[in-house]
Amino acid sequence: MRVASTATVLAVEWVLLGLCLALIVARLHLRLFLQHKQLILSDYLICLAWLSGTWQAAADIAVMRLGFLKASTTWFDPQTDTNNLSSIQKVVFMAWIPLLLTQYLNKFALLTFLFNIIPTQIRSFYLLLWTVTIFSGLSYIASILTLFLICVPIRGNRSNFWFCGIQKQLNFFTITWVLHFASDIMIFILPLFIFRTLHLDWKKKLGLYATFGFGLVSISAALVRFIVVFQTFPSVHTTTLELWCAIDSYVGTMAACLPSLRPYLNLENFTTRQVHNARNAVIGSCSHPSSMPIPGGNSV
Repeated sequence: MRVASTATVLAVEWVLLGLCLALIVARLHLRLFLQHKQLILSDYLICLAWLSGTWQAAADIAVMRLGFLKASTTWFDPQTDTNNLSSIQKVVFMAWIPLLLTQYLNKFALLTFLFNIIPTQIRSFYLLLWTVTIFSGLSYIASILTLFLICVPIRGNRSNFWFCGIQKQLNFFTITWVLHFASDIMIFILPLFIFRTLHLDWKKKLGLYATFGFGLVSISAALVRFIVVFQTFPSVHTTTLELWCAIDSYVGTMAACLPSLRPYLNLENFTTRQVHNARNAVIGSCSHPSSMPIPGGNSV
């Protein structure tokens, strides 16, 4: 696989962040100004996911300035100024926090959205929804604990200075990836149980499957990230790993945002209905002039 350049990593990160921001703005506009509804918990969580993703991208800029985010460096043997090793160690260790936070905020944003649209009367689905939510929450806690218990920064030499040994870091990556991937699969499968029971025409069902099905792209990105690490281990190029971490996180944000944008597909019908109602109101007012106000403030 071709090694990604530093410019490619940063460009992809900020382009995807821009697309995520556009989707979030569209989501908030739909809810506040077109549907005239209050924001729900899912809206706040997706905004936090974007902020966490920005933190993740900012950390990569800091690592680049320290001379580590280069195509010539690998995850376990950085070719950089030894004066920066301590700073790189701390920044890269802390960079795992926004990565994990973004991934799981995406999950919780989608799960809370499902809680908001699925009737509580469907008890079997509600039980599954709670099960996946609890599993995702425990997975996030386990991932953070794994980070702080396995990969606490330690002193080392130039050839292996990292915040934990090679094998420990591989164990950390594997544990966190398995938990992340398993919860993604569960969340992707979850809506399929309810879609089969909905009495909708094939076009509407296709629209539902398409919006929720974008999660397959996020799952594919996570799978590629895993394959890249295990195919190139221990010579995992820093830029390539950071690129796929970014794609995994930000595509996940888009996948969590898309289902809430589905009403835009019906916007034309919604607007036509509004115009029709407004025209009927005007015709009705003209037919009953006694109900029309006059400048003096009274009806005639």
